[in-house]
Amino acid sequence: MAMTVHGMDHVLSMQTNQREAIRILDHYAATSIASCACIRMTDSNGNPSDSYWKCFILDPDEQSGLLMNSSTIEKVMTEMMNKMIEKHQEALLQINDDAALCKWLIAFKKQWEAEYRSGTPRVFDIAEPVLAVMLEAVQKTDRIFQAHAPGVAPDKVRGWLQGAYDDEVRQKSLPLLQAVTRFYFRNVQLSQYMCTIAGKIWKLQEVCDKPGAFPSTKQQNLLQKQLQDAISNLVVALNNQDFSLPANEQRTLYIMDHKAAVPETPIL
Repeated sequence: MAMTVHGMDHVLSMQTNQREAIRILDHYAATSIASCACIRMTDSNGNPSDSYWKCFILDPDEQSGLLMNSSTIEKVMTEMMNKMIEKHQEALLQINDDAALCKWLIAFKKQWEAEYRSGTPRVFDIAEPVLAVMLEAVQKTDRIFQAHAPGVAPDKVRGWLQGAYDDEVRQKSLPLLQAVTRFYFRNVQLSQYMCTIAGKIWKLQEVCDKPGAFPSTKQQNLLQKQLQDAISNLVVALNNQDFSLPANEQRTLYIMDHKAAVPETPIL
């Protein structure tokens, strides 16, 4: 489910690091969209799926030529752990303390994970499939905003955000088209509606556009109705609430690329 308006306001008020606050809002948006689309969000180890929240390696020299992936390293770690347990089996049995063995296993795992994370500067951001449906959601609702809330229509947002770009800001900002798209998913009033629309678009695509899939007419109609209901909810909200652009000093919240500055430690 999308984060509530109160919840997003709380994140922004509690976070002193603006980049971190925006990253949290983007993560909630990606999670909400994937949830609405019924997309699996974790792998077998509980790591976030790169179908919605992707790891980006920022150094071009580190992006290719990698000989081992995480699953290979995990396999080696498990083999080493088993060999060490086998080697010291008699001593471990004499300890007769399950808690001590458990602490040792966890410490062993954490040390390997810490070394793996420190190897390459990495950051996480919304994955391409989610970004694609976010853009499609904005395009699909463009005329709705023009008709019911022209003050926050995409053309208006584009002009408003464009005024925040200069040579210094541009280096750590999203391209303008992406910034316009993310505006609707970072905005505390609009995000809950736009996330649902994007999620229903993704679900429809997953079912109807999947190679080899032949969904029934009834299923297609149901998914189309769910998407239309999500759009109708947006229309109702636009008619019942006063939507306007935030103050100019808040424009950096919407154009910021939180991948631009590499954190000291990788974050999920």
